[in-house]
Amino acid sequence: MDQMLPPYIDKARGKRYDMLDDALFFNRSRRFPNLDKILPLPPAELPPWDGTRDSLLKAVMGVTFAPDLPPEAPRPPGDRHFVDPAYRLRMTGETTNLRNAPFAGYWQPYTGTEPVKNQRPALYGKNERFDTIYVSDGTRSIPLNGVTWVYLVTVRNNDYPVDPVAVPGLTRKVARPAQPVTSRSHEVCKVGGIWQPWVPESHPLQVTVNQPWRQVFLLKGQPFPQPKRDWLLDLDEKDVIWHLMEQTGPGMVSKDGG
Repeated sequence: MDQMLPPYIDKARGKRYDMLDDALFFNRSRRFPNLDKILPLPPAELPPWDGTRDSLLKAVMGVTFAPDLPPEAPRPPGDRHFVDPAYRLRMTGETTNLRNAPFAGYWQPYTGTEPVKNQRPALYGKNERFDTIYVSDGTRSIPLNGVTWVYLVTVRNNDYPVDPVAVPGLTRKVARPAQPVTSRSHEVCKVGGIWQPWVPESHPLQVTVNQPWRQVFLLKGQPFPQPKRDWLLDLDEKDVIWHLMEQTGPGMVSKDGG
């Protein structure tokens, strides 16, 4: 503990923080929900690290499941609204008021909190201009102003209870567990690793909660975050189920360097 008092400088921690700061500088969309896996707060000892930027980022970023892709149905020519029957669309927290799609994917026009009537999600390429939405004023069709475009992602139609998604490149892909391991917020962690909170897709806060950046790295015996206390959300802890995404421990490194 004497070494933790001024003027002691923790150069080992500083090197890791500097590397993460550089990563955020070049991509402000990055999130590091599993920071405690490789960079716990003092006086905890630092887990081993090979010194490379790649392994550090993989350790701290959120995880999503590697796709187990079913056969794709052929897309009808020119049908940008088509969704393969093996998939369905899920809303994300990504929105834009730009006239062009910031990245490729399905986008749906909204006014306020409601989708524009009779406007289904459509597939746009990166930088492709969104369609102009027209509404009738009783005598003629006029362009609709104040449109917000909401990004949706394709998720597999399967029975697995949790499947967080993220913009490509912002998470590390892991294999889906053979059997779900779950816990409630009032319980303590029973398996060390990366845990994902989840509420039903019908829940009004599902877009806020069911995100990879809500994940947390815990050791066995540690408590789970509490929605009201730690997230400042009006969310009953009984509504949240925690799912084990990847079983790990401090200093453990997965095959892909995470």
